[in-house]
Amino acid sequence: MPASTPADPVAQQLAALVRRRLAEELDLPETRIRLISITPYTWNDSSLGCPVPDREYAPVVIEGYRIEAAAGDRVFVFHTDWERITPCEAGRERLPE
Repeated sequence: MPASTPADPVAQQLAALVRRRLAEELDLPETRIRLISITPYTWNDSSLGCPVPDREYAPVVIEGYRIEAAAGDRVFVFHTDWERITPCEAGRERLPE
């Protein structure tokens, strides 16, 4: 895993799930999915920093990660808590300060 990967076993499990999910969605072997970064975040609401327009979210503090992975030239971003993995398009991403 990249140097920016935390030693946290939860982060490592979530990163493995991201790789597996992308491999399945893109119909590629997992070895073709490259982890770029895993950054811990404290999300400010239940959207995990990736709100969908016209939806309301509970204002709660949620520990999680922002995971970047690549397949070829394409980069994919996911936001997580310790159980959910949410794909997050660049235009929707709201990182906490």
